[in-house]
Formats: sequence, C-alpha cells, structure tokens
Amino acid sequence: ASHRTAYFISSRIRKIGRYPTFLTRFGINKKSWEKSQIKHELDFWNNPEKHESLDGHASFREKYFSINKGMFNNVRLDFPQGTVFDVGCGPETGILQYCQAKQKIGVDPLAKDYSRNYNFDKDILMLSSMAEEIPLISSSIDACFCINALDHMMTPKRSLEEMYRILKPGGYFAFSVDIGGTKEHPVKIYEQDIDNFFQTNPFKVIEKECSTSKVSSWGENSGIPLYVFQGIKI
Repeated sequence: ASHRTAYFISSRIRKIGRYPTFLTRFGINKKSWEKSQIKHELDFWNNPEKHESLDGHASFREKYFSINKGMFNNVRLDFPQGTVFDVGCGPETGILQYCQAKQKIGVDPLAKDYSRNYNFDKDILMLSSMAEEIPLISSSIDACFCINALDHMMTPKRSLEEMYRILKPGGYFAFSVDIGGTKEHPVKIYEQDIDNFFQTNPFKVIEKECSTSKVSSWGENSGIPLYVFQGIKI
C-alpha cells in the first residue's frame, strides 16, 4: 500500500510539472511574467538570427507573415474604411503591415524596448501596453488579430475579454495559439480554456479548429496542436 501511495504521489507531481493547468492556464504572477518577457521574448527579437534562420525568406517579417497567414483558411486582410488592431504584434508589427485599413494599431508591452532596434511603419500606431488593459474605448475596433501571442500574456482570460470589449459588434476576430505551451512561453493554454471563452463571448464562426494538422509556430513536425479561430462578433 505504501508503495502504491508513493507512486501515486510521484505521478501527480510529474503530471503537475508537465501539465500545470491550474497553476498557469489563467495567469501567472507579474514577476514570473516579466522575467519571461526579458529572458525569452526581448532576447529573441534583439537577436532573432541567433535563434532561427530565414528559411529562404528575405526577412523575418516576411517569414512570420507567411507562417501566420498560413495558420488560417483565407484570413481577411482588407478593411479599407476600418480600424485594425493587432494584440502582441511584436517589433515586426504582426500582420498589420499587410492589412489594408484606414487606421492600424498595434499593442505590445515591449514596444518601447523594441523601438531601440526597430523602426515601426509610419502608418502603424504602436502602443506600449499590456493586453489586460488595452487603452481603447469599447466597441471601437473593426478587426482584431491575436496570433501566437496569448501564451505570452500574464492573464490570458482577461486579455481575451479586453479584445472582445474593444471589438465592434459585427467586427472581425482572427486568433491562434499553441496548445499546451513550451518552457519558453510563460503561460500554458488549453483547448477547453479557449472553448469556454467563445461559449460566453459569442461570435458567428467562420473557422474554428484545434489540431496538429495546422502548422503551429513551432513548425510542421512539432506535434504541438494549434487552436485557430476566425469569427464575427455578435
């Protein structure tokens, strides 16, 4: 009996270590989040060539746009009279530079740090802010993108609620995130977490899939499931 008890306890510890859902799925403390931002995210964008190759692309901007666009079926980029917003866009301004829009806004908590090494496009307004407190009024955005960013955020649930808040009724939302996380990402996201959000924040669904058939940001053979969503806010 004692051997069985010891095995059960050790197996629970291993499970928590590998899949700490109740510890990280809804957020982490600010100190841990800031450490991850500096150690991984800022270091990556200060020296992207140290971490990855261009894989035949002319620039990292081109490479990541190709990856991000490829996650979706016919992602929408044309909003000629609208305001488009990208949450966690990074120094390459995410998908914004390829959008047609009247106004383009990007938000990233490291925007000021990125500005030391990157020149943002003149037609893009960059905001240095956390996604948990987006400095925009409610129902003011025609389209919102959040691609491969939610698992970098301190409080994912709150961040998603903020994206929903600023999006106009009838507004377009394109979203993707790796499921299960990796050690370089501060928060682990699970399929049920995102499903719960969409159940309480209604959209007319254009595309919704969570599988390894979609190529995540970690590559074709990573085995990491990708959650992809496109929809119109009801």
